[in-house]
This record gives sequence, C-alpha cells and structure tokens, in this order.
Amino acid sequence: MEAMPPSLAHATLGLMQLLVRRPGGARRFTAHGGAAKILGLGGASAFAGRTYLCAAILRHVLESSPVHTLRNAMELEIRAAMDTLSRRQLRALQQQQGHRAQNPATARINRYRAARVPAALLISEVAPLISRDSAAFVAAASSLLRIDGDSNALTSATVLLAPQAPQAPP
Repeated sequence: MEAMPPSLAHATLGLMQLLVRRPGGARRFTAHGGAAKILGLGGASAFAGRTYLCAAILRHVLESSPVHTLRNAMELEIRAAMDTLSRRQLRALQQQQGHRAQNPATARINRYRAARVPAALLISEVAPLISRDSAAFVAAASSLLRIDGDSNALTSATVLLAPQAPQAPP
C-alpha cells in the first residue's frame, strides 16, 4: 500500500472508526478488504494513537458480524464495569471504617454494600456501550443486571449482577 501522510491517515482512520460502528458499514469495510489495507499501512503513516484507532476499527468489524457476538462483548464490558465500580466502593467503605473493616462481619456487610452500584454511576461508566448499539446493550444488560428492590426512588436505584443459572453439562 502507498505511504500516506500521517495527518491524512489519522483523519481516514477516524472516519473509518465511525463508519464501521454499524453492521452495514462493517460489512462493506470487510468486503472491500479494509482490514488488509489497515494492516498494510506503512511506517510513514505513523501517528500517535494509530494503534488504538486500528484496534478499535478491527474490533468493531469483528463484533458486528453476528449480533450475539456484540452482545457477548457488551456483557463482558458490563461485568468488568460492575467489578471496577464495586471494588472502588469497597475501598471507599474500608477507608471510612478504618480498623473496623478488619472484622469479618463488617467485611461481609461491606462486600454486600459494595456489590450494589448506583444506576447513574453504572450508566456513566458504560455510556460508550449504550451509544454503540442501544438494542444490543439493553439485551446484554437485561440478561446480566437487576434493579435492587430495596431502592426507594429511581434517582437512588442500585444495580446488581443477577445470579447466573447453572448450565447443564454438554
């Protein structure tokens, strides 16, 4: 592939990233050999962030093939976000309580409290997923999450990971 000036490569890859977010764009990108062209960019086209843009484009292309693949990827991202937010809350609770957090009963209560993440916090954490494909996000979130019944208002609602049903052996 011909060398492209870095500024042109940056603009082109940024546009490609936007275009491949939808399944139709990703299919066209694949049909015209876009992945091979991206991987064939030479060193003269290098710029800061090129690896990130190329990886994002290829990830969108891989995820957009069947809808369930995107949903599975979103489920993993939601789980990771819940884990990150829960750990953050647990650390904050432990710092508040100081030496009392060492008590096994207190530690158990803290883990229970930390597992409940404020809905607004979760939504802000997974906003890129929602903007990517809201229908796939709703499908992934509805299979993973549940609203805590103890929450008394929508503004203070908390979200939990739903218990997983045991899978039958193959």
